[in-house]
Amino acid sequence: MEKWTDKVIVAVHYEDTNDSRRVIEKVKVEDDDGDSLKNKVVMLRKSVVADIENNISYATA
Repeated sequence: MEKWTDKVIVAVHYEDTNDSRRVIEKVKVEDDDGDSLKNKVVMLRKSVVADIENNISYATA
């Protein structure tokens, strides 16, 4: 099967904050290999942003 994205975000963790804004601090990410998701890792938000700026595609599940 052809893969539809490079990486898939499967969970998020929000910063602890007292204001009403919820800001994502880190995410659990898995690689899409076409047939399944593999290699679950935890990434900081800034690392995901850097990946996207470098044309690595993400999807959420």
